[in-house]
Amino acid sequence: MINLDGILVVEGKDDMVALNRVVKANIFVLHGMTGANNKKIDYLKKLSQNTKIYLLTDPDAAGVKIRNKINSKIENVINLYASRKKATRNNNVGIENMSDSDLIEIFKNIRENKEKNDIKDVFSLKDLIDNNLVSSPDSKLRREILGDKLNISYSNAKTLLKKLNAINITKNDFNKALEYVEKYLDVKEKNACIFGKFYPVHKGHVNFIKNASKYCKNLYVFVCSETTRDEKLFMESSLRKKMSIKDRINCVKEELRGYKNIFVYEINEDGIKPYPNGWFDWAKRVNMYLDKYDIKVDYVFTNEIADIKNYKTYLNLEAKSFDLDRLEFNISATKIRNEFDKYIDFVPESVKRFQKG
Repeated sequence: MINLDGILVVEGKDDMVALNRVVKANIFVLHGMTGANNKKIDYLKKLSQNTKIYLLTDPDAAGVKIRNKINSKIENVINLYASRKKATRNNNVGIENMSDSDLIEIFKNIRENKEKNDIKDVFSLKDLIDNNLVSSPDSKLRREILGDKLNISYSNAKTLLKKLNAINITKNDFNKALEYVEKYLDVKEKNACIFGKFYPVHKGHVNFIKNASKYCKNLYVFVCSETTRDEKLFMESSLRKKMSIKDRINCVKEELRGYKNIFVYEINEDGIKPYPNGWFDWAKRVNMYLDKYDIKVDYVFTNEIADIKNYKTYLNLEAKSFDLDRLEFNISATKIRNEFDKYIDFVPESVKRFQKG
């Protein structure tokens, strides 16, 4: 839970409910564009004389209008920004759609406005042109990635320049973000995959997959089954109901609903020596399924550092990893299977419903 010293202004009640899960703050609800009236803004202006005002609106056209209106009437509002991609679910854009981990990221690196006597432009249009943020075929994508990395959201060129000069962003911050943009673009148009038993899928899995989907064109999630192993996992577990491969795939799909670049498939591992052995035969099986599904992948995501070398040796795939220490969700499917009730908070709704049914 993040403690926020000040008033956090949001658009709606659903936003407040979502934010209350991760932030301890005095939350002021506007109730949309109609609620962002002069009376409320004047009230916030009076409060701003003695306390900080944080503003977090939806990353859509209405949110921009509300943000601009409030900023035009209240000085030194601390603007917080959400990624449009992270806030979109089933074509609906809203803060309430974001995962807890994505909401936390918004508050990790809050950038306050410059002091009044320190408002001199550090960035110029030349900085944007020189770094292909304007007048380039992929300028829009570059600005989107840069905005997410700097926690200032996507902007057109004019607004981006205004944000860069109004907020405490240094040239060093800018250059580091540009390095990230180049690395991101290097893999953005490539396909990636993730392998796992997902017995059961948990919030750590879901967070890992969603994060990975930002770094590729298409992400293929392979749910692996092996009859003898899966039966043994269930018999030795505290799970109430056995999960077939179909059940696991359905749960994974439900938790990733709305992510249009994520696709879920099965790989049957019957007859292959159990992990960590059998890599040669397993790789042959994987390639068989890739041909069957007519899928081409360029690299694999994993948080198992011991597997990185084997992916290269047997599948000729580069392995990329992040959150190796599982800092965001320090959980494993083994822990959940062994003590389901103890770790219920790490279990997504789809699995909870299945186990209760």
